[in-house]
Amino acid sequence: MHLSEEKTPKGQTRKSSATSLKKYNLDILQPLEGYRFSVDALLLAEFARVKKRERLIELGAGCGVISMVLARRFPEASIMAVEIQEELFQ
Repeated sequence: MHLSEEKTPKGQTRKSSATSLKKYNLDILQPLEGYRFSVDALLLAEFARVKKRERLIELGAGCGVISMVLARRFPEASIMAVEIQEELFQ
């Protein structure tokens, strides 16, 4: 796990950690405090079945980990992740 500090758009300092998902060749930066994805998001992404050229939308995507995993698993699909809480997708 890699730790870092970053400035938010509002000028606050936020400590984060990078979680490596080697199976999907992804590194996800997550805040040390507050919402963090867990294994349930990865299980959901594994159970999903997507047809070729299918279009998906993930509402309330948080950090977008489900959409990113699905994009790696189904590169021919079109996937959009939507999150209104700015601090979750920064």
